[in-house]
Amino acid sequence: MEKDAGVLEMQKNIPEYILLDGAEGNIQQVEAQENDTVDKLTEDVYQGRFLIATDKLIPCKCIDGRKCDSPTHGPNAAGGTETIFVAQDLTKDVPLGPLESIANGIQRTIRDLHANGYPIGGHADNRHEDPNDSGCGANDRLPKIYDMIVRNPDIVKKYVESILGKNFVDDVTEELIIGNAKLRAEAKIFSTGKEVYDVLNEAQESEVEVLEGAHKEVVAGINMREGTTLDREALANEYGNDYQAFNIDAWSFKNAAEAVSANDEEACQKIIAMTYYNVATALVLCGPRMRVVVVD
Repeated sequence: MEKDAGVLEMQKNIPEYILLDGAEGNIQQVEAQENDTVDKLTEDVYQGRFLIATDKLIPCKCIDGRKCDSPTHGPNAAGGTETIFVAQDLTKDVPLGPLESIANGIQRTIRDLHANGYPIGGHADNRHEDPNDSGCGANDRLPKIYDMIVRNPDIVKKYVESILGKNFVDDVTEELIIGNAKLRAEAKIFSTGKEVYDVLNEAQESEVEVLEGAHKEVVAGINMREGTTLDREALANEYGNDYQAFNIDAWSFKNAAEAVSANDEEACQKIIAMTYYNVATALVLCGPRMRVVVVD
């Protein structure tokens, strides 16, 4: 892969944490959350204190910071397996080609992953009220996430390049991703969150969690330590349910891209697309006071 040396190499001159400038959501530190505790949690996430080993190679669990009664472990990305489908959707070779529904597309992705022995996963929660939702923001708000890529390409690209490296995103791939996002957003061909959740939940040997309570995330970790992921239960045991952390296992994007690509060029495009989707998800769900740290 020609660009391999630059894949997922973070810039080393970033501050200990940055704020998510340009974010439009409401998940962020609130007045009830004490600064000293938020500072301590930020430092712990930055140091990788709650990371544990995983033998799974591709995203199969969401970035959501909430815990559940029966946790699973595996690499984290927005929506779990949904990140892999979105990478395929945003890098279709023919931007004006026919559009399948999100639910059908994920079914196809799951079949391909199953055929090669890869894990499947996602989540719901126990507090969403709309029967058409799943409780996973990366899933339920997918139309807004695609719209974020279309409306604010420069903001999204800024964060994508901070993860992948300044010269990793080529013009052809950028245009392909934005073009496909625009095509689906304008066509308004999206499945409901529940429809997507049902596909994941009914998949053979899938690991689907039901998360508990409200979002209380104050920091988002971009984890570059290969073979590790965040232990939310350990974090909750120390900080309780009022302080949580998002986690993106960016190290796993290369593995996932190669698992669903025919060649190196295609894999490079899918790495970029996964990063676009995860950044856009953060910008839609989080507020501008969300802290972001890189776990090297």
